[in-house]
Order: sequence, then structure tokens, then C-alpha cells
Amino acid sequence: MIVNDLQIRHVREVDSTSCSHQSQNDDHLEINGPINPDTPYMVEKLLKRISDSPNVCKDPKSGRSFVVQIWLNSGGGYMKDGYKLGEIFRKYGVKTLIATWGGECYSSCATAFLGGKYRHMGEESKLMFHAPYTYSSIFRRDISCAYSDDKLLSYMKKTLQL
Repeated sequence: MIVNDLQIRHVREVDSTSCSHQSQNDDHLEINGPINPDTPYMVEKLLKRISDSPNVCKDPKSGRSFVVQIWLNSGGGYMKDGYKLGEIFRKYGVKTLIATWGGECYSSCATAFLGGKYRHMGEESKLMFHAPYTYSSIFRRDISCAYSDDKLLSYMKKTLQL
């Protein structure tokens, strides 16, 4: 699905040989494009569908469901949506990955990336954080950097378990 230049792709490997039973499906999501207010809603719907599926892939030895992988490639978007997305990732215990060979995860994408229970960066991938900012004028695009952001600090402490 594509919404506001954001593409979210649900990939399902049917009859995966890595699952405990041949009828189980190995699923992952690919998020490519700007993080926007629709992103957390759509991703949570897809993760719920995957986790509620009777054919969710389970480990042959332990019988536990596999962790869903979320592949990220985004220049960022709205910070509040990055927070929400990261909280959803944490709720579902996903593994966040930045695509290999030039994959990018900037700004709110980087914030969401931290929400993954497990995190991985591919070779040549990029993760970029920046100082929180606001626009100081509605008529000009002057940027004012914030000296502190308690919400960002609290989020990072929670996701990084500091």
C-alpha cells in the first residue's frame, strides 16, 4: 500500500522451511518513505494481523512465534509519529532493520528504529539523529533548535532501557 509517498509492503513467505510446520507463513514488513500520521495506524493493523494469524511462523525447537522483522528506509517525518511507531514496535517485540547497501533511517525513522526489541543495521546503511527543533516563524522557515527535549530523552531512556 502507498499513502502520502509512504510505501508499506507486507511480505509473506508461504510454506517457509524455517517454520516448524510447512503450513506456517514467515512474514515481514518493509517501510519505505516519509513517516507520517498514517504510518503507526497502518503498521499496527498489519502487525496485529500477523500476530493473530493461526499460520504464524513458529520455531521448530521452542514452538515460539518468530519475531517479525521490519525493514526501514526513510528520510524521516514527524517526530510524534516516530514515537508512536517505535512504541508499536516495542509492543509487538519486532526486530527493526535498516536495509543494506545505502539504506537510510533519519530523524523520526531513527526514533522509531530504537523501538525495536532487536535492532540491526546492514552494511553501508545510515542512521541519523538530530537535535529537536521548531519553526520560529510561520512566514519564514527559520529553525530554532531546542536546548532540551524531555519527551525525546524519556523515549530514549525507555527504548534503550537506561
